[in-house]
Amino acid sequence: MDPITISIATALGLGLGQVGKTLIDEGLVKPALEPATKKISAFLQRGTKAAEADEALQKAVQEALQAIGAPEDEDKLTQFLLNRGFDQLQAQNSDALRQEMAQAAILQFTNDPKLVPERLLKSLKMPVNSHPLLAQFLYEVRESLKTHEIWGALIEKANQDAVRGFLYQAAHETRRTADAAEQFTEYMRQLLDFYGLHDKPDAEALKEYLEHITLEYEHINFVLTKARRRDRLVSEAELKTVFVPLRIHDPTVAKRQEGDLLESINKRARSDKDEQDSTLTIKDVISRFNHFILIGPPGSGKTTLLRYLALTFGQGQAQAQLGWEREPLLPILVPLRNFSRFLAENKAEYTSPAPLALRRFIDDYFNEHDLELPPHFFHNRLKAGRCLLMLDGLDEVADQGERARVAQFVTQFIRRYEKPGNVFVLASRPRGYDQVRDYLPKPLVCTVQDLSPEDRDQLVRNLFVELEPDVRQRVRDTADLIADIHSKERVDSLSRNPLFCTTLVLVYKYQEGKLPERRVDVYQELVNLMLGFWETHKANREGIADVHDLVHMDGTGRAFRDERDAIEAKERALMFVAFWMLNASLTEIPKQEAIDELGDYFFKEEGAKAEEKSRWAQSFLDVAHQRSGLFVEYDTGSYAFSHKNFLEYLAATALVNELDQEMLDVVLSHAGDPSWEEVIQLAFAHENLPQKRYRLLVEALLKAGHSLLTGRCAVDAGRRLPVPLREQIQTQLKSEMVEIDREPKKRFEAGQLLDEMGWLPPDLNAWLKCPGCADNRHDLWVMKYPVTNTQFSLFMAAGGYETAAFWGGVESEGWQWRLEKHPDYRGDKPVTQPEYWQDTGFGKERRGFPVVGISWYEAAAYTRWLTSLLQSETPLPVEQQQLVADLQEAGVTTSRLPTHSEWVRLAGGVGEARYPWDTPNQPETADVEEVVRRANVNETGLRQTSPVGLFPAGTSHPFGLMDLAGNVWEWTEAWYDDKKETRVLCGGSWNFVLQDARVAFRFWSDPDYSSHNVGFRVVSPVVSGS
Repeated sequence: MDPITISIATALGLGLGQVGKTLIDEGLVKPALEPATKKISAFLQRGTKAAEADEALQKAVQEALQAIGAPEDEDKLTQFLLNRGFDQLQAQNSDALRQEMAQAAILQFTNDPKLVPERLLKSLKMPVNSHPLLAQFLYEVRESLKTHEIWGALIEKANQDAVRGFLYQAAHETRRTADAAEQFTEYMRQLLDFYGLHDKPDAEALKEYLEHITLEYEHINFVLTKARRRDRLVSEAELKTVFVPLRIHDPTVAKRQEGDLLESINKRARSDKDEQDSTLTIKDVISRFNHFILIGPPGSGKTTLLRYLALTFGQGQAQAQLGWEREPLLPILVPLRNFSRFLAENKAEYTSPAPLALRRFIDDYFNEHDLELPPHFFHNRLKAGRCLLMLDGLDEVADQGERARVAQFVTQFIRRYEKPGNVFVLASRPRGYDQVRDYLPKPLVCTVQDLSPEDRDQLVRNLFVELEPDVRQRVRDTADLIADIHSKERVDSLSRNPLFCTTLVLVYKYQEGKLPERRVDVYQELVNLMLGFWETHKANREGIADVHDLVHMDGTGRAFRDERDAIEAKERALMFVAFWMLNASLTEIPKQEAIDELGDYFFKEEGAKAEEKSRWAQSFLDVAHQRSGLFVEYDTGSYAFSHKNFLEYLAATALVNELDQEMLDVVLSHAGDPSWEEVIQLAFAHENLPQKRYRLLVEALLKAGHSLLTGRCAVDAGRRLPVPLREQIQTQLKSEMVEIDREPKKRFEAGQLLDEMGWLPPDLNAWLKCPGCADNRHDLWVMKYPVTNTQFSLFMAAGGYETAAFWGGVESEGWQWRLEKHPDYRGDKPVTQPEYWQDTGFGKERRGFPVVGISWYEAAAYTRWLTSLLQSETPLPVEQQQLVADLQEAGVTTSRLPTHSEWVRLAGGVGEARYPWDTPNQPETADVEEVVRRANVNETGLRQTSPVGLFPAGTSHPFGLMDLAGNVWEWTEAWYDDKKETRVLCGGSWNFVLQDARVAFRFWSDPDYSSHNVGFRVVSPVVSGS
């Protein structure tokens, strides 16, 4: 047989061996095909020699070549194969290509050219029209190998859906890895050209550094228990597989609204939706801003986002993934808690803020990762404006004074290297940033939003790609979990946080139990998982023999009664460490200090002998690092919790275990400290907290003036909090919400907490009689407040979007708008809910906030639905009856939107510059501070809608209506123009300047327009004689 045929068969055999090994490792062909697996293992041990000696495989290749018309003459055959790229299989470093070829052959179930991977043709350098030829070749090879003593069993197994699905996924991964390698090689070539570094030592350093970036960030700790083999557990996932782009509030929206007033209004009414919406992705942010800070709550994905940026720029994928059009940047990602430690260790050298300190820290940080970088490696690139510097975890510098010092050093560094081209990114929790913001050089604040339902669902799908290799099972699991999340309001809310969403998926997949509905319960499930409880659960289902030993192993050599006993012992030790670190304001500790503290703990609390306590501590740390992923060795000789949330949850658990007075003393002494805030909230909600302690804590916190913290605790506690205490907290928050001299942001937080606790104004459904306000000078009954989300939800539940009559009939403009004639930003399907209904800041979860994202057609449909309630001859459901009770008592039978002139009368009439609260015997309000005390306008600084009734000092004169000025624009019945193309809106809103909230000001827009600053209010006219 000719040498080239033998070489092709050899290459194909090596590829088949790799595919077989992968399937064995995955547990997909073992033990069902035990004889075949032994032969595959033997084949792999012999490697090339086995492949070269496989005559049956050579014959299969020969027959396949004949089937595609290959000539028999050896010289002609050689030229034939060279022209079609088969020689590429013989090249050095072609392992990925050989494996890809083998995967394609196994999956070529027919000779359909569509089954041939495009990447394979590219790798073989075949002509573009070679799909049919290659498809026929692969198919013939597969058919011939069906009876092969080794590969026949493998091909038969590939006919099963699970194996086939895995092979498709593996083939994709092989192609993706090969593409990435090619792209990185090309990226390095471009960088070396760009920097002029050919044949210089710096070139090797740059290559080593970028390879380190990939190695460091391409995977994330994922706490999985997926078995790639049945005897091996995996605790990481590929970052780009699970990554979902986060959405960020546009930090420039408020600034754009401070421009020319009338021009701003007209532009906004006619603007494209992208301009009106204030949501960006990191792709938008990184290309527009050179200096910004990511602000987000725990678990919101800030660190993962920074790792994604580092990986994307490090692999040369910034243009493809982020639309980056500028010069390539060198990514530098460092944790600020490590920089804080560096400053503490070098306090004598860096007595005042200077850029050299952070520069030296960056050098040292990467040198500790065994990178041999030349001097000035980072400095030269920073000086040239070619770096993306990411400083993570500002809030993780626990001590506020030290955090302020770190911020000052960061400021000096940014000012030194603020060259055109450099990009600086910081990340922090909100309170950690707020306390030191004055020490930073005014970065643009980019607030990370909760996941949208679509992004949350995508994250669930991505997670199941890692968790479940069986494609059919994966599809079932994904659909079932998403449906379960959608059906539970509290779970739906929790799942908008990436960390919590991940935990919910793990709970669903491995515990097969009820999904947790509170944050503290999510943490508890996650800690249980990482300490081994779920490893035991999985072992019980899958028979992993050694997992039992893993769960019992804590490094001390102790014998435990059962798995639960072992897990609780490990948790107690970590609780001690967390509580001690929190009291000492530490986010990481030197190894020896950890050994000393843990040793004392084991001696005093766990029965260790004096001579063995250090060994217990040392071994415990080793096991904690290797097994749990909770408490790990980050740098040589330094330990820290892998996520700040774990420290906080375990410290909270320790706090709950303190005696009553000790716990109360700790809570009161740290109630104003942001680094303790999350701990106190989690402790308050903890299932181990005795019911009797709630009264003790609530009364003490309220007495000490910590009402907002108490409210946050109540929200976290949920139904565990006794009703009388809940009402006591609500009473205090209601008082603070309406206190006119209180800062609006504090009042807003009180109102928001009340809303989250389920409180609504008792007069929410009130209608007020306004004599002589109708255009015919009859009386009008008017909603005291703009329509809220909870009131609009009744319309939706009653089939409001599906009932054509409420929209004017099937031929009406409104019904056609709902079905298909709405703007693209409302989707390509019939409209079934307000635009922002699923938004956690504006939508259904904000029950007492004005409904927004409402077009004029939707507002009008709501009024027709109310009319149907008023004219109903059958008893109404309780909630619907409460909505119109005042109108029924008054005997009115219709409702609608007000005209513009009616709206003005309701607001007390037009004055030159009056607001609705201005009275005839007083000057019109001109002072900005007076306006922001009375209305939610741009200058108030809330940056979103507010609960109705938050500004009682803004009550209108003379009729007592609320929120007529600010909060949301209100649709009216009136046409703005003679052509009757646009409708009038009145009242101003939260993100428009205060002048817009004057009674005389009118906004206008197309009736199909919707926005997060537009809502409505309903009127009901009194017919003469009623």
